[in-house]
Amino acid sequence: MKKKYSNHPYNISRYIAALYLLALLPACKKDIKPALPGEQESAAVNYYIVSDVMNAAYGPSRGTTAAYADSVQQHGNIIYNTDSRYPVFAFGFLANPEYPTVNDVSGINLFTYIRCNAGNHKFLFTDVTNAIVADTVTRLESNSWNSLYLADKPQADGADAAYTVLSVPEPRTAEEGKIGVRFINLSPDAGALDCKVLLSDGLTASNTLASVRFREASAYTWLTQEQAANGLLRLQIGNSRSNIISAVPARPGRAFVIVIRGFLHNTTRRITTGKNADGSLIRETINISAGLRTDVRTSY
Repeated sequence: MKKKYSNHPYNISRYIAALYLLALLPACKKDIKPALPGEQESAAVNYYIVSDVMNAAYGPSRGTTAAYADSVQQHGNIIYNTDSRYPVFAFGFLANPEYPTVNDVSGINLFTYIRCNAGNHKFLFTDVTNAIVADTVTRLESNSWNSLYLADKPQADGADAAYTVLSVPEPRTAEEGKIGVRFINLSPDAGALDCKVLLSDGLTASNTLASVRFREASAYTWLTQEQAANGLLRLQIGNSRSNIISAVPARPGRAFVIVIRGFLHNTTRRITTGKNADGSLIRETINISAGLRTDVRTSY
């Protein structure tokens, strides 16, 4: 039986029909300011959702889920409200997979972070019945920058939906005159993936830059503009069963995160979508289409 996050009233009739993620960080302020270098007692966090199951399960006609940090909860129902004391993460049909939203500087889409105390943090993610579906304890070091990813966990076809959380520290330096790329594998069924750069002819792949298994993040590899074609560094990611072509702008001094996500094969999952009047759970089987792909994020 799944654990419940206690003292949180369930009243789905008052919920907005979307997926809202609350990051309840005790040190966060209502007017969210980006974390700044040199604040030794603080850390910075960015949230990113790559769960295709959640996206399919909790759309506009579904209920609401939430995330808590340090086991602190908001009093009352979780309702999207600009007057909320806590930052609100909107997801689902609003097509915004991260919180805070990106800082779009000349089309670069740079990470944006919120500030919190350095130290250990416990993050809890709940479903529409307020059952905890994923949790993790993460240590955020002083003056660090971190991305927290919520992804689908590998499961058999037709199994109950399951999720996993991965915390990835982000360095804040770049090699002069070069372009940084790192790879994070969050595809539940693609297996280990080899990541290469296609040379300027667009056909010849380099030696492997990184091999990443599920829930692995590679170190940054620093590439040169000479490896680019038409202003882009083209990347080949795959194995014997799959092949993805991605690309990043060849902008020296920038660093990019290639998030590998989605399912290689069509699959189904059992999810909870609410409660009946007698308190019993409403369970449904949903279909998730194959869609192995990459998200390109700019970290620096």
